[in-house]
Amino acid sequence: MGKCRCLSKPLKRWAFAKADNIAEKSAAVTLKKYIGKFNRKLEKMGWEDGLELFHRALEYDLNIEKNIAHSKVREYWLLRGPRMFLLTFIYICINLSCSEAFKTNPEPDRLYIVCTSSILLLISVYMLFFRLHDAIHASMMRIGHRHYTEWKRAMDI
Repeated sequence: MGKCRCLSKPLKRWAFAKADNIAEKSAAVTLKKYIGKFNRKLEKMGWEDGLELFHRALEYDLNIEKNIAHSKVREYWLLRGPRMFLLTFIYICINLSCSEAFKTNPEPDRLYIVCTSSILLLISVYMLFFRLHDAIHASMMRIGHRHYTEWKRAMDI
């Protein structure tokens, strides 16, 4: 177990740093979006105060939410990634075995099965890689939306 740690630790550090970067960018996008929405709401109502307080409170909430990035790395990349790779490898083996067992002339299909299965694996890796971006961004937007609607309700009272 200790021997694998020298390989897994740099990967985890890279993944967590990548997630922190994604969270930072998503928080900035969310902050910009909802500051703009709130500012338009204030202008529409003819109010001038409240933007700075809203900005600081939203920024605080988004900074707290940035912690979710590490749990999303664990969920999508460190837990699902190896399982997905293992299942795809098993699928390739089963597909090749069935071809060998049930076809009278399986030789032409070997390369085809390996190629199509490899493409499937690459597409799955691509989708899993960007799933982290989507999950972190959605989490930040959820915070922004909740924050905005709470403030909007409080202003309408």
